[in-house]
Amino acid sequence: MVESVCGTSFLPGGGLLVRENITSQTVLFEGGFVKPVVAAFDQPASSSDGGALLLKLADDRLRLTAAVAGALPDAREAGKVRHSLLAVVQQRAFGIGNGYEDANDAARLRDDPTHQLLLGRCPGAGSELASQPTISRLENAFDEKHVAAASEAFSGAVLNRHQRRLRRNAKRIIIDVDATWDDAHGEQQGALFNGLYGNHGFLPLLAFIQFDDEAEQYLVASLLRPGNAGNDQVLSFLSGVIENVRAHFPRAQVTLRADAGFAIPSVFEYLDDHRVRYAIGMSSNSVLKEHAEPGMAIARALSEASGTSERVYVDKQYETKRSWPHSRRMIIKAEVTRYPGRIPRDNARFVVTDLVGDAAFVYESVYSRRGDVENLRQGTQERHPHGQDELHELRGEPAASNLARHGVRPIPGDPLSGDRHDLRQRTSDHHQGAAHQVGRLVQDQHQENRDPPAPSSAMAQRMGDHRKAVSRAARLRQGHNNKPRIR
Repeated sequence: MVESVCGTSFLPGGGLLVRENITSQTVLFEGGFVKPVVAAFDQPASSSDGGALLLKLADDRLRLTAAVAGALPDAREAGKVRHSLLAVVQQRAFGIGNGYEDANDAARLRDDPTHQLLLGRCPGAGSELASQPTISRLENAFDEKHVAAASEAFSGAVLNRHQRRLRRNAKRIIIDVDATWDDAHGEQQGALFNGLYGNHGFLPLLAFIQFDDEAEQYLVASLLRPGNAGNDQVLSFLSGVIENVRAHFPRAQVTLRADAGFAIPSVFEYLDDHRVRYAIGMSSNSVLKEHAEPGMAIARALSEASGTSERVYVDKQYETKRSWPHSRRMIIKAEVTRYPGRIPRDNARFVVTDLVGDAAFVYESVYSRRGDVENLRQGTQERHPHGQDELHELRGEPAASNLARHGVRPIPGDPLSGDRHDLRQRTSDHHQGAAHQVGRLVQDQHQENRDPPAPSSAMAQRMGDHRKAVSRAARLRQGHNNKPRIR
């Protein structure tokens, strides 16, 4: 049964006046319950964004929107202003946080009671928020210099919070930088075509920071770039983040992790000049493939013998012809991946670093930790498919024993060691333990000489004897029928 009730009143000259927008509905469920159930839909003002109130509480504590608004100039005539700059910034930020990316969503949200509460207003008439034209005019009133100031203010607010939390006592800070892809669904300015992603959109840069032995990573800076952006803004973005971090934590040792998009000569020169440690991926070329071939030969033989994916590490000194003033340490992950029903595939990866220590540890427990940042981005953006090749899981004791024969030891807690059934728990424990190990490794760099480390003698001997390893693997294969799993 549905009953409609209309509010009415008598007119002075007689007759009834039916008021608008006060109709309520009541639905009665007569059967199926021990007592009658009545559902009433008579709330005059409602919202579907009740959870957004948490954004207000978080912003009150972090004061991020206040920092951004405080860095922007307001050139409007004060006598004609109904909505303060802070209110417009908060309205836009909270709207985006609730999934309303477009400014024209303000036409509907300006009367929403929850969004009015977010700006400290009592819901109802007279508390309307800024309209779409107001938001659009304000967004287009700022130039690149103003946006850069707002971005720096945002970073400062984040770092101020951690400065208070840690009491300026952070010893080691790892900065992770990466580019992500943001599809455009309109004709926004700067939404350009990118051949890698096959769509029009933006290619922003993101920077995260990690303190000491903590596993948590915090977004500290971002830069919106056109979809076809190159590397012309990379150095200015990195230098701004590093200088801001050091201004808040002057005694901390800073380490940078990044992918091959940041392996440009100007970045390496800046890091060397400013004593910033680094582990940066590098794209393959003919010279690097030649350096990787001895390790790939071993990995192929081991993989064919064990029937599983195998990897070894090559530790080399690498020098370019013109772009680098000196040689740098190059860690090569020589890997062969095997999946059921697929052809084995070579997967050589290259990392340039000035960190010291075992090559496997530096790659697995330092550089590969940047994969956690990629996981953070997965919540809102889809990674491009080629990036999934970066980390491959190796399982089973045969792989561990074969690597041990060639002097390559598995990382404690890595899937190479132990039983398979406890893989998830060990991976989680490794994440926590690796944070402490990485912290200790990075801290030790401050006491080391800045010259690139010499090649590992054990690795050099191992690469020199790779033909013997291939021969041993061939002999293992001959007995493969009698030993399903090589120990």
